[in-house]
Amino acid sequence: MRENTTGQCLGFRATLSLLHHHRMLATRRNVLSGEGKAAKIFIWVITAMAIVYLAFVGLMMAFILVDDKSVNAYEFTSGIVPFVMVADFIFRFVFRKMPVQEVRPYLLLPLSKYSCTDCLLIEDLLSPYNLLLQAFFLPIGVITVLPRYGLVALFGFHLALQLVIEINSQWHLLVRALTGTNLLWWILAGGVYAIEAIPFFVGKGGINSFCDFYASIGQWLSVHQLVLWSALAGTLALFFLINRTVQHSLVRDEITVRTSSGSRMRLLSSLLSTSVSFLSAGSMTRACIRLEIISLFRNKNLRKTFFSSVAMIIGAGALLSFTDIFDDRISRIFWMIYSFNTFAAMILVKIMCYEGNYIDCIAVHPDNLYNILKGKYVLFVALLIIPLAALLPTVFTGVMKLTELLAYALFAAGLTNFGYFQLAVYNNTSYSLNEKATGKHSALNNFTQMVTSLIIFSVQMSVIILVEGFFGCTATTILMSSVGLLFIILNPLWLRNIVRRMKVRKYKNLEAFRS
Repeated sequence: MRENTTGQCLGFRATLSLLHHHRMLATRRNVLSGEGKAAKIFIWVITAMAIVYLAFVGLMMAFILVDDKSVNAYEFTSGIVPFVMVADFIFRFVFRKMPVQEVRPYLLLPLSKYSCTDCLLIEDLLSPYNLLLQAFFLPIGVITVLPRYGLVALFGFHLALQLVIEINSQWHLLVRALTGTNLLWWILAGGVYAIEAIPFFVGKGGINSFCDFYASIGQWLSVHQLVLWSALAGTLALFFLINRTVQHSLVRDEITVRTSSGSRMRLLSSLLSTSVSFLSAGSMTRACIRLEIISLFRNKNLRKTFFSSVAMIIGAGALLSFTDIFDDRISRIFWMIYSFNTFAAMILVKIMCYEGNYIDCIAVHPDNLYNILKGKYVLFVALLIIPLAALLPTVFTGVMKLTELLAYALFAAGLTNFGYFQLAVYNNTSYSLNEKATGKHSALNNFTQMVTSLIIFSVQMSVIILVEGFFGCTATTILMSSVGLLFIILNPLWLRNIVRRMKVRKYKNLEAFRS
């Protein structure tokens, strides 16, 4: 690209091309570009399997619609779209990253005020991920819409669905951006979904009433498709403009020093330092635990992740205790594993990434690594008291037994933490402690961490279901408790093994952290 030397702002197309070119160069020049290929291949395989699965389910639904003449494709699709969009919203939190990253260098270039943010938001709109759900809707459209309404109607059908998916993508970005600044914004998201669920409680109520309400909207819109396209396009434009303003505001706030925020952080740090001062005296491990606790509450990204984890654990405990939505055994096992794995999957999975900001200081003394890992292990074992307390109402309501809760807690403290601690050897990207929109995170590390979380969760789920199916709940409880206690007792051995492997990769990891 020809360099801009006139001092004038680049045009929109030139800005988009520049950002894309720089991101490609950053990927190729990264010292880790040759690594993580196995993780990428695994993600591609999982994506291909997801496409095949969605297409198969869509095909089955299409055949059901062909046999059932009482419901057309528009009514059926409108009835299930709310459920599909909620599922898509949840999956985006797991598999999608915020697009507005690495913004700070471009703020010094001759770009217009919103150009950088606009281009990154447009990249999210054009992401191949947004086409994934079309694998589910395409068989329905081809088999039911095309023969009855024609090719133009088929195009309009999928255009409307794609606009809905793009709106959901922008809604996800907005919620994620706002909740990143203050968790109280979840009240807004909850209010929107509560309004969406009103038909579930009106009239006869139930799932049939909910689907019938949205199906009737689909029936009306199938006749007035021009109105539908206009409304969806207008909604998408509105969400884009709101996101544009919010994202730019976040970037501006991060590069501007806020004295009030700094004062609050200093006060919080002082209170925490006083409250955990008893950990200062004694061994280095106790000092490391103290530093971990202060870091967890002092730094913006860690603090936000911690409180988000607590909120999700409390929500899962409330659903299990006071509702019958997950009354089957497999769902209970899923949510039990989820609750006790949340802290590890959201914070511990990034082990040593935050320490990468000052890794040179850690590497000065050979015993520092062991003390830091030991401190982290003790802290994350202690944090399991939170899910244990949040799930305690399930014992009083008869959903779970106390021995089962203790077994899941011991299993998480032992084997689960053992699995996540192995990432200390391979994580070698520095994660920002406070910056978010203007920070940088390596996609390669994200692949490795995501694959590790998927493997740990799926293996636990499969083993527990199989053992419980063959030997019963009592045998499963005893086995989980025994395995967990064994790994807890042997933690000095496997922690020192991790330290030895980290020393083997010392210079390779140091180079990556510095890059």
